[in-house]
This record gives sequence, structure tokens and C-alpha cells, in this order.
Amino acid sequence: MAQIIYVGKLGQTKGQTLFCAHLATILAEQKKCAVVDFQPQNHLLEMFVAKRHHFNLKEKQNLPVPTYLAYHKNILSESSKDYDFLVLDSSDTSLIKEADIVLTLVAEPSLALELSKKESEISNILWNAKKARASNGKNAFKHFLIPTASFDTQTTEKLQKSAQKMGYALAPVLQENPSYTKGLAEGICVLDKNLPYFKNVFDETDFFARRNLKQILEFIFADK
Repeated sequence: MAQIIYVGKLGQTKGQTLFCAHLATILAEQKKCAVVDFQPQNHLLEMFVAKRHHFNLKEKQNLPVPTYLAYHKNILSESSKDYDFLVLDSSDTSLIKEADIVLTLVAEPSLALELSKKESEISNILWNAKKARASNGKNAFKHFLIPTASFDTQTTEKLQKSAQKMGYALAPVLQENPSYTKGLAEGICVLDKNLPYFKNVFDETDFFARRNLKQILEFIFADK
């Protein structure tokens, strides 16, 4: 059965689809992974996967390629047995109860701090999702908050204090970097750039993007 990873966001935070594309690609390197697109009309994930396939054929390379799945009603039940990981790019919070890992991207400190309040909307959504999993005999999901902008010291300290009590972990910042967005458009993940094929085009922005992404992934999967 697949391990389901739900990637969502708070507010108008950018980078959700970008992060899903990179995450699914890294998981596909060693496991069978599919990325489930809940906004297939945008074609961003579909084109990202298609361009990786095309690159491998054209350049005779072997970049890892996740399977692309457009969302439909029974997609999770139908696909779970066929993959090791399903990465959900979704804003539908009703799906959180299906997830083993929940990743929440957030740019605004005020929205991040809503996780510290038991009565907040997002806290209630997460709590109800945990209760639904428990009633179905499933373990609680692991929840990681991923800032997409650096927070001030006071906000960071408040989040770190509430993390254990509210059942989430504060991950490293997903830093803004043109290599991420360029990679999504071209079908190239920044972690591909360690291959000999890319040695002549690997630049400073790629280096910092790769280091940043590795830090986040190592934090999320530290106990795997």
C-alpha cells in the first residue's frame, strides 16, 4: 500500500505545485511514486513529467520520473496498491485524513501561528482528520510546517514551542530560488544537477537550491 503524502498550503502561499514536482521526483529515484494532480487544467505537473520522459528519450539519460495521475473520485483507492508513494497536490483539506504525511507550506507568520491555537480553523481540520484516521484504525499522520519565507525570531520561537503540543514539526525554510521555478518549467529537478550530464550548466543558484531542498527532505524523512 502506498504511503500518502498530502501537500497543501495556508493562505496564498506560492510553491505548492513546484514542491510536489521536486518531491515526487526524488521519491521516484528509489521507489514507485505517483504525483496526483488536483488541478489538471493547469497542466503544470503533467508537462513536468512529460518533459522528463522526453529528456530521457532525447538525451539517452535515465532521470527518475514519477507517474502522473489526474485526480478523479476513486484515484486513491484504485492507485494505492500500485505505488510506494502517492504525492497529492491538493487544496482539499478533506483529504488530509487519507494522508500518512501532511506538508503545509506557509509564507505569512500570522497564518503559521494559527497552528498554535486549538480553536483555529486549521487546528480543527487537523484534529478532525486525526480522529477520522483513529476511528479507521490508522496511525496519526506526521505533520510538517514548511515556511516559504523566513519568520522573525519571535514567531519561530512560538511555533517551536507549540509544535510538540499541537502535533507538527517546523521544517527548514523553502527558500525562493529561480532554479526551482526554472526546473518546474523545464522538467529538471535541482537534485538532477549532480549528474555528470549537467556538470557544465550547474551554477551557484542550482547549488543553493539543491542544498536547501536536501535539508528539507532530510528533515521530513529523518526517521525513514
